[in-house]
Amino acid sequence: MSISDVEDYTARRPFAERIGKTPVSACSVLDSTGDSAVSASPVSASTVAAALGILFAAWCAAGSLGLVVQPLRLALVYASLAFAATAVWPWSCLRRQTWWLLGIFGLVAWQATTAVSAGHELAIVLSAAAWLTMVSRGKTQSILRTCTLAVLVLALFRLACSSVGSVWMLSDFIGGMLGRGVSSLLDVPLNLGASFAGLDFLVLMAALVAGWLMATQRVNAWRAMAAAVAVLGVHLLYLITVAYALDWVALLPAVADPVFDHPYVPPAWSWSNAVRQLLPWNLPALAAVLHLAVAAIMCRWSRWPMVETAAPASRAGPRADGFAWRHATLAWGPFLAAAVLPICATLTLARTDLSGKRFVANLEGNLNWERPQHDRYGQAAAGWFGMLPHLVESLGGELRVSPELSAAELAQTDVVLLLHPSGPVAEPVKQRLEEFVRRGGSLLVVAEPYQQQGGVRSGFDDVLAETHIRVRHDVAVSAAGGWQHSGQWLAHPVTHGIGPRTSACFTDQGPSLEVHWPARPLVVGRWGWSDPGSDAVLTGVSRLEAGERLGDLVLAAEQRVGAGRVLVLADAFPLTNEGDVRAYGYTGRLLSYLADRPTGPQMPWRQAATILLGLGLLTAVAARPAPANVLAVVLIWTASQTACDAFSRHATRVVPDGRLIRLDGAPADASASAGRLAYIDASHLPAYSDAQWAFEGMNGFALTLMRSGYLTLTATELSRERLERAAIFVTVAPARQFHAAQRRQLFEFVERGGTFFCLVGAEESAPSASLLAEFGIRVPPSPVPTTGRWHEPEPLGHVRAVYGDTAAEESDGSDGPEPGRAEVQFFAAWPVATDGEDAEILVAAPNGQPIVVSRRIGRGRIVVIADTGFALNKNLEYVGGEPFDGRYDNADFWRWLLGRVTDAPAWSPPPVTDADGETAVSEMLPSGT
Repeated sequence: MSISDVEDYTARRPFAERIGKTPVSACSVLDSTGDSAVSASPVSASTVAAALGILFAAWCAAGSLGLVVQPLRLALVYASLAFAATAVWPWSCLRRQTWWLLGIFGLVAWQATTAVSAGHELAIVLSAAAWLTMVSRGKTQSILRTCTLAVLVLALFRLACSSVGSVWMLSDFIGGMLGRGVSSLLDVPLNLGASFAGLDFLVLMAALVAGWLMATQRVNAWRAMAAAVAVLGVHLLYLITVAYALDWVALLPAVADPVFDHPYVPPAWSWSNAVRQLLPWNLPALAAVLHLAVAAIMCRWSRWPMVETAAPASRAGPRADGFAWRHATLAWGPFLAAAVLPICATLTLARTDLSGKRFVANLEGNLNWERPQHDRYGQAAAGWFGMLPHLVESLGGELRVSPELSAAELAQTDVVLLLHPSGPVAEPVKQRLEEFVRRGGSLLVVAEPYQQQGGVRSGFDDVLAETHIRVRHDVAVSAAGGWQHSGQWLAHPVTHGIGPRTSACFTDQGPSLEVHWPARPLVVGRWGWSDPGSDAVLTGVSRLEAGERLGDLVLAAEQRVGAGRVLVLADAFPLTNEGDVRAYGYTGRLLSYLADRPTGPQMPWRQAATILLGLGLLTAVAARPAPANVLAVVLIWTASQTACDAFSRHATRVVPDGRLIRLDGAPADASASAGRLAYIDASHLPAYSDAQWAFEGMNGFALTLMRSGYLTLTATELSRERLERAAIFVTVAPARQFHAAQRRQLFEFVERGGTFFCLVGAEESAPSASLLAEFGIRVPPSPVPTTGRWHEPEPLGHVRAVYGDTAAEESDGSDGPEPGRAEVQFFAAWPVATDGEDAEILVAAPNGQPIVVSRRIGRGRIVVIADTGFALNKNLEYVGGEPFDGRYDNADFWRWLLGRVTDAPAWSPPPVTDADGETAVSEMLPSGT
């Protein structure tokens, strides 16, 4: 059969017949026996580069390279894939039927850019690798197919680690064994988790070596041993580097600490500081480089087949018909497994609802139940758990505080919250809690760093004695602070919907947990360390030292006990007044899971099914490794995963209802319009920082709203469902425009009685122009381009102005407010323009130009403040609560304004006395950033 005959025959075969078989085409080069031709010539450098690009992209997608921020990690994945695609250009063997697969791959890639998750990114790498294999020929196709199967093994391993607690604990055990082995070899203390031990590199390289042995020459022990020695040898070199990393850091030249002043000037770049920041947090990248060198040698100087041909199809006879079902199973089994695997591993349809659920919490312990109060400022006056009962109320539940946790109270309770008991738990209480859990109740133990002073000590060990969860006597410290870009959220009803923007649920002030089977982890901090004792919290200083646990610290875990369950949080922050502002989604899912006890991926039968499906999928794909078959499997897997994520996020979404909140003194028959829920927009790239007490942060403003009686949360998405249940919506200089449907939703929100605050200066006003136009208000933009048809607005700057009843008494032409009047200070004010005459000017600059304008729309109001920085910490509230220029003018102004335009109690500010310039505070160093 000639080459042209093969091409004509292949073109005539239907695509469905070719799925699952290696195509025979003009790209195939056959030897005289009909098998694939094998050449002893080295593989081209471009093919090796493409293979290395795919492997590197897989490790990037899995988050194996150390501490890398999410946007950079995503960029590295796509850059590596683009490099691999360019290396094998021009693509060969393209057929019309394969182009539609490229379109589907593009849709999957677009979805992954929005999801920003390791699972989706690994699917993209798999899809790209399978596609490049399809459009390659000869040795390139054989090599890329081997790399594709190796990446598939890594993807299944990462899925198992994130869905099956026992697999994660096994991998963590193996990582610890590797660390202890190197420690014994070098006589250097080394305590590692699976991430720093580089288990992802070993898994992928083991799969690559196995595929290399099967695809190149006849398998023999010497080749297998040589490959194993090379892989283990370079990995040992990496572990030795990790063991001595801190010693090498100590040898770097010392550099003076930067000075924080105003204005802030970045320190000069220093190579020693740059290296010090990389060690040891980015050392896993060294392991990637070493293993890629081994992979390059394996690919470059091996005898790869040109391409494998499909065996001649035998005619179906009477005996073959009896085995038709087996052939159908082999053909369609991988696709069915790919569709079912994400459903079994991740799907959760549990609804987040606390209606009719009762919670009880301890009164005594290292805690307080205070809410933020007026005239008390700073982080120390924020209170701890005072707003938690109102969050529970907003979800339909009831939270009570009990001094003794009596049997009668537990009999009417669904969930018990034990918040850091500060002493030995009495034996009767322990017995009541144990019986409560075994009967089917849920116990949430909220731990903090272990404390022992005289006869007072932390008592969570007493309560957890019947479980396999222990609270370590340490502080879990992240490398980036607040576990940014360092968290691993295992598949669970509690963790759905948690992403980079909503992952601020833990701080660096909680301990880590020691977990053994049958307990399982829920949240893991990958890039951090365990600082023994509690000095890191007491002194605010932490330092990584040799022998301390490095990486993979468990921050939340659970265990079934009898008919109930015990869940342990290593940090109380997501339940506190400050933490709930951003972590309420996590807190709501957590409380709902404990109260409703739904099924989910953590069920033993689902975890076993996940393992079996993963092994079956790998076996089926390895048996039929045609590129088209692999690509189809990956696309089905990704589509199923995307659908499961969407359904799970929607089902477990947390939508508080402010109309259900009853604060102290509120009448029992309060109208539905008198909701007590305020949202701060976080969905349109607002001009504030997520760092709580940074100068550009919003914590002071959130506490200000709480002081006026509002449960304050951030809105990571804007929907009619949320606005219908809220009373206040605040946006701060959004950089992304509100689309038409969202503008209509906000207008209807105000018409129904809501209050909309928009804080935006002229320099950031362009994205808000279409939104404010709906209400007949404008903040003229600045600067004006040379082709602009409007006048440049006059900046009012850092100005003081009077407000309230005394504002009308200010004389024209005065340079500033006079003593004895209520004043407010703006950070960078601009004028506001309004259409019509029904707008109310609440604050005007000394020259008469309006800065704060309000307009009534229906039953509600819109308030525009032409100052982007007006509600930021730098202009409202410092972390230590220090006054601004000796006064708290802006805090008083917000209290007055909320009483003026909302349902908050009316309040009149006290008159201003002469300010003492000696007590002025201009700038202070923020903490907790």
